[in-house]
Amino acid sequence: MNVKILISLFCLTLTVATFTADSPTLWQKAVAIQAANMDWIPGTMTMTFELLDKKGQPDMTDFTSYKITLNDSGEAKTEIVSALHNGKDVTDKRKEEMAKEEAKSSKQEKEENETENSTGIGFSLKDSPLHPDNQEIISVTLQQQDSTIDGKQCALFRYSLPLKEHTKEGAMWIDTATGAPVLHEYYTTPLPPKVKKMKNRVRYQYKADSMFVVTQTQFEGVGGVLFIKKSFRGTMTFGDYLQNTK
Repeated sequence: MNVKILISLFCLTLTVATFTADSPTLWQKAVAIQAANMDWIPGTMTMTFELLDKKGQPDMTDFTSYKITLNDSGEAKTEIVSALHNGKDVTDKRKEEMAKEEAKSSKQEKEENETENSTGIGFSLKDSPLHPDNQEIISVTLQQQDSTIDGKQCALFRYSLPLKEHTKEGAMWIDTATGAPVLHEYYTTPLPPKVKKMKNRVRYQYKADSMFVVTQTQFEGVGGVLFIKKSFRGTMTFGDYLQNTK
């Protein structure tokens, strides 16, 4: 059963789950938690990217660590701390490349990022299925009431979110005790250029009355052109969160 989240729900029954007007759905609780925590940005980040051989073993590995700081205006600045390519230190080269990219960035692009809940580090919250602005267009189905993820009792929701450039479809496991998301898996259609297949996974951390943040994102897929295909995977970790009150 598809559900428009904006509509006030008097009753949702799927499998053995029942929600009433007096008991907001877990999905609505999760939306409220994200809405209250969109001013957190990570102070540190790492990115690992691997190309895989036919046996699924890495034959190219790239690792970069970042430091993110906030200036007095609340703007995020990202710096490369270290970078390795197949074990070789390429920190200076990556810093030069990043400086060139920043020089190319236009004022308009920066303003667009600021208005789209950009973290300043390569991902945005604007296309999250839990973003309050997306609740008018998203369709959500409660698929399973009883599921255990990372030792937490969760309800499994599936959703479809039509966005400007693609449609995001996936699954969200929400802690039944707190209403906080624990795990999010999704894919997009159409896929990015030259990508044949790709799946994404997001993990969260929630501290009641404190903060709700992303701790890790992972992706894996297959890309290439013509008859040349290559499997890939990557992991991004986030920590040392800063609260942007500007």
